[in-house]
Amino acid sequence: MLRAIIGFTSIVGKAHAEFAKSIGRQTLLQALGKLVLNSVGLEWGWVLLVGGALAVIVLAAIAHAGKIYNHT
Repeated sequence: MLRAIIGFTSIVGKAHAEFAKSIGRQTLLQALGKLVLNSVGLEWGWVLLVGGALAVIVLAAIAHAGKIYNHT
């Protein structure tokens, strides 16, 4: 999941850099491209996804540790 987030931010950053470098006189298509590019990004939903994944891992480890200690 972290690899996907890092890859996504890298691609969006490169796209922003390429777009900024290629802008001279702005046409209608370039203006629409800028609008689309600015609307793409990571929002608060990623925090929930990462937090949920971490919660599953931590709770599974706690449950597994509880089973080990109860059987001894």
